[in-house]
Amino acid sequence: MQRGDPFRYLRFHGIFDEEMMVCDEDEAGRPRFHFRFVDQLFGFADQLL
Repeated sequence: MQRGDPFRYLRFHGIFDEEMMVCDEDEAGRPRFHFRFVDQLFGFADQLL
């Protein structure tokens, strides 16, 4: 894809929105972080570049 129309930057919006499920709380109310969907997004973007 990049060969025909080269680009230097890729911009994201909403990477840490609630829909990406990055942060939630455990039973004690402490934050837990999960980067599974963020990692998948970067993996997909890496394939484009």
